[in-house]
Amino acid sequence: TGTTKWHEQRNSRVTWAGFPSSNRVLLQAGGYVVAWDLTTGKPQYQAGLNARSIRFTPDGRYALAASPNAIGVMEVPAGKILFFRDINASGGIDLSPDGTKLLCDAGGNIEIIEVSTGKSLKQIRVESSGGSYWAGNRHILVGGRSLLDVEQEFVCWHYTGHQGTFSAGGKLWFLASDDSSAVLRSHELPHPAALAKIEEALQDPAFFLLQPGAGVNIEVQLPAEQEKVKATLILKIEAAGFKYDPNASLSFVATKQAGQTEEITVRDFGSIGFGGEKHQFTPQIVSLDLMESGKSVWRRSHQGYLPGIFDVRDGETRETALRRYEDPGLGLYESVNFPKFIVRPGKAGETKVTTSSLQ
Repeated sequence: TGTTKWHEQRNSRVTWAGFPSSNRVLLQAGGYVVAWDLTTGKPQYQAGLNARSIRFTPDGRYALAASPNAIGVMEVPAGKILFFRDINASGGIDLSPDGTKLLCDAGGNIEIIEVSTGKSLKQIRVESSGGSYWAGNRHILVGGRSLLDVEQEFVCWHYTGHQGTFSAGGKLWFLASDDSSAVLRSHELPHPAALAKIEEALQDPAFFLLQPGAGVNIEVQLPAEQEKVKATLILKIEAAGFKYDPNASLSFVATKQAGQTEEITVRDFGSIGFGGEKHQFTPQIVSLDLMESGKSVWRRSHQGYLPGIFDVRDGETRETALRRYEDPGLGLYESVNFPKFIVRPGKAGETKVTTSSLQ
């Protein structure tokens, strides 16, 4: 068998292994990726690429190494690292079935990256509370539930009722169960019945609330900084492809209001016992709603939050410190990103995943 220098290092335990082809295995150990020729049992090369997991493109040419805060791509035959970069991948990573693109889910923002160059192709703001996976080369299943059209950047379908989702072998897999059995099954998405309904829905003028070129008004109902917030939101909707129109029937409305008051108990850090002072805490809610005929049809919001341990600054009392935590500020309007398309509620269809084929 072959040997290489990483064997001589302390803590050089192999943390993962993968097979890009039938005659080659890649191992991760001691901060290196080591390639072994299976026909000779000898190492071919080692590369300074350190990550927790690895994926290969279908042709075995590229290896994607990833951790929650970094990704790297290596050309396997030569052991050449094409790029390595810090990135928030807390929501997971996945390779497209054709091996040309990868997605990095930062838990609300999906970045699409070209595998061969590391070039960022686009970033899509999403509502995500779980892992995201490629569903074919055009769609991504966001949070294991919502099917996102990557080209046009809108959620076109929902899949619900399953217990888990993962990607393997270029396919998307669902775990579903009923009273007597559990089934692991791969599905191509959107499935035929959904695809037909999506194509039909796209012909409906009422399918989208907003799409590129559409006009929308901005209303700011805040106690302060109204003009600044309005100017910021106008720039943001125009960057998304919408037009500011004071006479439009749809309006983005910025508001700030009091949430529900709760009684809390506060005591000094390190104090012993269950005593403490009682205080009232009323979080402020800063919101941005898309309003149609007086009804909110799309919303983003921030809310004041009191952590388990909070600081009282110089010159503050506990009471004034609590008031500071009640207010989330107006950062929502600086950070909000608008999707290119906003689908009217109820227009995107839904399929319940069961132990049978998708209907």
